[in-house]
Amino acid sequence: MQLTSSFYKHPIIKYDENKSLYGNDKIKITISRNVLEMLKLYRQIEVHQHEKGGILIGKFKENNIDIIDLTHPFPLDRSSRYAFHREDPMHDKILQAKWSLSGKQLGLLGDWHTHPEVSPTASGIDLKGWSQQLQREHPYVFLIQGTQSLSVYCTHT
Repeated sequence: MQLTSSFYKHPIIKYDENKSLYGNDKIKITISRNVLEMLKLYRQIEVHQHEKGGILIGKFKENNIDIIDLTHPFPLDRSSRYAFHREDPMHDKILQAKWSLSGKQLGLLGDWHTHPEVSPTASGIDLKGWSQQLQREHPYVFLIQGTQSLSVYCTHT
């Protein structure tokens, strides 16, 4: 399976201040207000700011994805103005802790990172990394927070 041009050129929906439910006729994605507010904190407004990122945590049931938490950037992650590499083991440790504490109800739903553009679009580097998630049984969500909007992408749509 490979990513089609419609996958990366057309996210499911752009961020709308009045909505926290995104999707299409195949899948519904709910992003908690808390997660949306945290993503805004990492926008690359200034030219010296590097990309930031982490993982998305929540629940998946049938065709509904409920994103309720995320991990923040950590010291061992690598980043530049136009790249983010999640390398700190704290992301996995937090995911495992939330999975255990929730009675195995919360899990990995996807990745997020920032782009220094108003309406963010997936880069070639993004697509290469995302293609590794296509073999997953469940949908995988990719969020890109731009300076003014959020793009939501998802496999299996």
